Amino acid sequence: MEVFDRPQQHDEYVQWISRHWEDGLVLHSNRPPEGELKLHSARCHSIGGGGTPPANGDVWTNYPKRCSEERAVLIEWALAHGAIRRDLVCQKCEHLQ
Repeated sequence: MEVFDRPQQHDEYVQWISRHWEDGLVLHSNRPPEGELKLHSARCHSIGGGGTPPANGDVWTNYPKRCSEERAVLIEWALAHGAIRRDLVCQKCEHLQ
């Protein structure tokens, strides 16, 4: 699992998304340090997939991202940090379920 949790890591995160377009998964927290957790496909526009720019000229890594090709690793981490399994997967990424 790779962690991108600092604004300075924006370019590294975008590169990770590009390299893992087909198989990458991203666990996103909407409030640091561990707010509401959502699991996304690397393709999801909500977390920068497809080259979507962040809102307001921001950077994607203002909010923590944990990235992996292994779904089980991210789910295990999320559940250990208070996520609820039924609410974990992004609605736009339902194919992950």
